Amino acid sequence: MLAGVLIFAGGKLLLESVLFEHQFRENYQPQRVMTAIGGPGEKGVDLFKVRRIVSAKHHAVREPLMETKISFTLNGKARSVTTDPQRSLLEVLREDLRLTGTKYGCGEGQCRACTVLVNGASTASCITSVADVDQQAVTTIEGLADGDKLHPVQAAFLSEGAFQCGYCTAGMVMGVVGALTENPQASESEVMAKMQKHICRCGSYVKYSKAIKRVLAPSGKGHA
Repeated sequence: MLAGVLIFAGGKLLLESVLFEHQFRENYQPQRVMTAIGGPGEKGVDLFKVRRIVSAKHHAVREPLMETKISFTLNGKARSVTTDPQRSLLEVLREDLRLTGTKYGCGEGQCRACTVLVNGASTASCITSVADVDQQAVTTIEGLADGDKLHPVQAAFLSEGAFQCGYCTAGMVMGVVGALTENPQASESEVMAKMQKHICRCGSYVKYSKAIKRVLAPSGKGHA
């Protein structure tokens, strides 16, 4: 997963990209790569340029296509958007449909902050085009609760205080829900294996593990 911060060095604006490995393991060695994105003569920072530099390390930037009407079920309701079909599902959810619970983390599908469910399967929305969900069912973090009643996974995370800054929490919750939707009888080790790509930059993995154990415990009354 690539994450980046902007720094100034030698009169140039640089993007420090950090390549993370799975942090559910105790030991990992981040690799840092410096990329020049501007010089002393440039004014301001084009954040879309920063995003493209990071993403282009693994994905070619494509020319936009003609806008297309795309219809899908979103949190149980029929929705349609007319847009470039190559746009990411994440961007459409956040910018067009104003569902901002799903977060942009890395743009590479490696940190899983952007996780949603597509037909019940855990999906990285930042690398899923909106065209891919045409006529499909999409569930975001906003669609989990039943009115004021939290989903059991949400309730378990809340009970264990399984969050710190909270930025990755929605993706974590959706990842667990996706794992248990795929296999309702999954063991703790099987769920944890599914969660290996979910990264918490605050390092709250112990609390996340406790929340998962609470969901799987018999007293948790299931995980529907």
